[in-house]
Amino acid sequence: TYQTVFRDLRHAEVQRRAVYFAESRIGESESLSEPVEGGGVRMRSRILMKMALFGGIKLPDDRAYLTSDFKVDKDYQLAEFRLTGNLQGMPMSASGQRQGDQLRVAYNFLITKGDLLVPFPKDATLADSFLPYQGGGHLEDGKKWKIRMFDLGNLVSIGKDNKVEMTELYATVVGREKPPSRNEERMAWQIEVRRQPTDEFWAYLLWVDDAGLVLEQHMKINKLPCKIV
Repeated sequence: TYQTVFRDLRHAEVQRRAVYFAESRIGESESLSEPVEGGGVRMRSRILMKMALFGGIKLPDDRAYLTSDFKVDKDYQLAEFRLTGNLQGMPMSASGQRQGDQLRVAYNFLITKGDLLVPFPKDATLADSFLPYQGGGHLEDGKKWKIRMFDLGNLVSIGKDNKVEMTELYATVVGREKPPSRNEERMAWQIEVRRQPTDEFWAYLLWVDDAGLVLEQHMKINKLPCKIV
């Protein structure tokens, strides 16, 4: 929950990340979490990646760019959010506001746009597909939870009725080991994130330290792995 993630946040915190495909640096990411006067937290993040190495149709602009802005109220409930981005020249956006135990969501992606009302419990969290888990919380071996997100990794899940749907992912702490791309000796919690609990292979693999800081993330784009460090 946002309470377990942010209850100890007293000052603004910045995280900076580099994105790699094999040994090539293809992007960067930055996140800022800061307390809000009167209670609550504002989280802003951005990620920029070059996509040409993942194959597919060659386009004049090979970059994927996404910014997110999330506001959590004094009761640690998501109050509103906004996502804006550009996928290789194709703009996309989504925004939402809480209405009781639901989110009123508006979206605009290529040929489909509209709004929908989706169930969203008061203790639920929301993420985007580039950074599904940005840390925080008390971790222990075997801990499991669900992540609800807008699936911009596929990049948007469009149903038969041309409606954008939110995706649920399933995270499990599977043990401890040293993050493979970092030089320090400290151990970290290893988290596997799957699209379905029974999937054989993970969609994301993360290493998170004891303070809840994400040290490394592996993910797949067009079935090719990249890493965020």
